[in-house]
Amino acid sequence: MARVTLQTIADRLGVSRATVSYAFSRPDQLSDGLRRRIMEVADELGYAGPNPTARSLRLGRAGALGLIFSETLAYAFADPYAIGFFQGLATAAEDAGVGLLILPLPHGDRRSETVRDAVVDSFCVMSLPDGHPALAEVFARKLPVVVVDEPYVPGHPFLGIDEPAAAAAAARHVL
Repeated sequence: MARVTLQTIADRLGVSRATVSYAFSRPDQLSDGLRRRIMEVADELGYAGPNPTARSLRLGRAGALGLIFSETLAYAFADPYAIGFFQGLATAAEDAGVGLLILPLPHGDRRSETVRDAVVDSFCVMSLPDGHPALAEVFARKLPVVVVDEPYVPGHPFLGIDEPAAAAAAARHVL
């Protein structure tokens, strides 16, 4: 069976491909009757709707933030700090209308294709060790990046504790 596309439906109805696309993405641009006919033919032909991957390519964005961290998923959902951080990041992602793609790279996992193949618009890198190959892959993608905790990479946004200042404050307090 041949793959059903927007053009297949358009040809069957004698309308343009754009008209069929509007039935799925901008239904307010069509009359109720035309949209109903398009949806009936789509259903009859087994067309579920536009391909999200193709849409992402056309728009030039994935609608997702990639979170890279150096632990297992099980750890991430058990550690109180990680849970709080993930909740905050997830809230910000939701508020921005984007998804969150979690990319764990547990200790010893040196794969970089996880990063290279991620369909995301930006990265949040959390606690990767210095020199991890995935970090080089992140920067090679030329997407917005913020690094949390480690490693500190000059010239890139960083969120972490100023340990020397914290130690000095603790020493002043004790003294």
